[in-house]
Amino acid sequence: MSEKLGRSLRIALARKGFKAAKMARDMGVSAQKMSQAKAGQVKGVAFYERAAEVLGMKFSEFVALGEIEVTE
Repeated sequence: MSEKLGRSLRIALARKGFKAAKMARDMGVSAQKMSQAKAGQVKGVAFYERAAEVLGMKFSEFVALGEIEVTE
């Protein structure tokens, strides 16, 4: 699940026009923690729930972004 939440975070940041460094500051976490989250390496959902809140999204909407399969 963390991998999909990491994908959700990457997509949400891009769609909202947020840079990872700004997001880290807004959440009060290190750039390293944000990098780990984007890679899906943060366990549990609390970090991602907070990220969705900072991005102005419902958590269900945030999670749904990571469910989208990209095919090329």
